[in-house]
Amino acid sequence: MLRDLPDPFALTIFKFYKTLNIMNVQKVRWHGCVTRINSLMPMATSAIYVKNHFDHEAKQQVEEMISLIMESFVDLLVTEDWLTKETKQFAKQKVNEMKRKIGYPDYLNDPAAVNAEYKTFTVYPGHYYQTKFSFYEQYQRDVLERITEPVDRERWVAGAALVNAFYSPNTNEIIFPAGILQPVFYSKDFPSSMNFGGIGVVIGHEITHGFDDRDNMQILCSLITIDNNIHVYMSSHPFIKASRYLLLSLTMSHIILCLSALLVTVSGAPTDCRCPDLMSKKGESSHDYLYSEMSGCTRNLTCYKDYETFVTFKWANSEVEQPADSVDDFGFITTELDRNLPIGPMIDIFSFFGIICENNEWYVTKYPVGIIYMDDGGSYLNHDTSVENEGKKSKLESWSCELA
Repeated sequence: MLRDLPDPFALTIFKFYKTLNIMNVQKVRWHGCVTRINSLMPMATSAIYVKNHFDHEAKQQVEEMISLIMESFVDLLVTEDWLTKETKQFAKQKVNEMKRKIGYPDYLNDPAAVNAEYKTFTVYPGHYYQTKFSFYEQYQRDVLERITEPVDRERWVAGAALVNAFYSPNTNEIIFPAGILQPVFYSKDFPSSMNFGGIGVVIGHEITHGFDDRDNMQILCSLITIDNNIHVYMSSHPFIKASRYLLLSLTMSHIILCLSALLVTVSGAPTDCRCPDLMSKKGESSHDYLYSEMSGCTRNLTCYKDYETFVTFKWANSEVEQPADSVDDFGFITTELDRNLPIGPMIDIFSFFGIICENNEWYVTKYPVGIIYMDDGGSYLNHDTSVENEGKKSKLESWSCELA
């Protein structure tokens, strides 16, 4: 409450938190205002946020990641010798029953539906506290009214404009708001390795919350929702017996939770990235290069110093229009040393050329210095239309590192 008062009062609470090492820098007033309105009207701010800042393709990709990580989780469950056969079956069923909520509720796309959610809320212009407590009061009324109504299992317990994620034990669901489906956790332009190392670990973490001990210290993995009913299904005795050799107490369970989530995520990450091994695309004249992840997930592919990086494609397999005077089937995209662009270890092939994977094929989507091609006179010309062609896909034929 003190933070909402004028600066002399807000400074008092800041000094208190600073003494406790909770806060080192006082938040500016506008930040507090935005935070407060996001708390009081989460779906209103969420509707604006997803309209302006959310990549809707994220829903499908994160859905696929969750499926892979859940499959991995189940595979790991069956190998645990401290779980009984019956417990493993219930745990597997709990994972399969786990509901997913990704991004935001669909009704946020309908302004009328969002307005209806706040139709009973009263704003008192110029009276902050009266408005604030009016909102609190109406929120509690809404909660009480829902007690006598059928449970709305599509209702979200949080807004979308949050950098957070949740597991709800009452409904056995995992929730990933739009706010966390952003860099550095996730981007459709990130390689799979980065997405699984970012939002993937969060997914594994939330799934694992469904099997932690925070709801009942005597019952581990205790709740499962089947046919809208909650069942207790597991005794913790085998776990406690096994954990004596590892832990002094169960207060470290959250640490184990994080480690388990990481293990589940690494196991669930696809090893082929749904594309062929990029090493198979290496040109015959290619020399020394640096790389990581030798499977189809090859990333950070670079040439050594003084080597020029370039990729080739066929005009027939490109969305870029072939120049009228081009007589060759191929186009070349290069770093071209005379343009003072980064070469060797400084260049990240994937971001520089915009290489993506679609339908088990590699594509180039960026042409930073244009496209090199051969004309009818045998000369190599530069089709310098890098800006207008950006985003157009060209199927990758090969990549090379050649001595400059």
